[in-house]
Amino acid sequence: MGQLTSTILSKFFGKLPPRKPEKVLSAMPIGGNNPVSAEKEELGRLLYFDPILSGDNTISCAHCHHPDLGFTDNRALSMGRGGSGIGKDRKGGQVLRRVHPQSGILPIITFSFGMVVQRTWTSGFFPQI
Repeated sequence: MGQLTSTILSKFFGKLPPRKPEKVLSAMPIGGNNPVSAEKEELGRLLYFDPILSGDNTISCAHCHHPDLGFTDNRALSMGRGGSGIGKDRKGGQVLRRVHPQSGILPIITFSFGMVVQRTWTSGFFPQI
C-alpha cells in the first residue's frame, strides 16, 4: 500500500516532505491500547496528502496546511478551491471569506440585557430604582 500510494502522490505533488519533521515537538501522550507504529504514521502521512478525501477529490489537507509553512497556508485569506500548486507555491483559486461580509459593520439596533443590569446611578439618564 505505502509505496504505490506514495508514488502516485509524488507524481501529483512532486517531492513530498520528509517523513520526520526537522523540528521535533515534544512527545504526544499515547494511550496504551493504541500504540504508535510505522504503518500508522505512513497511513496518516499519505491521507494528509491525498486529495480523494475532499468534497470534489481535488484538494488535500496539505494544499492549504503545508508542513513547510507550519501547517498553514501563509496567507491572510484562504486560497480555497480552484487553485493550483501546493503550500507557498499555490496560485489562483477562489478566495474564501473567513467572516460574513456584513459582520462588524452594522450597528446594533436593539441591545437588551433584560433584568440583568440594574440601574443604580442617580441622574436623569439612570433614575434610581
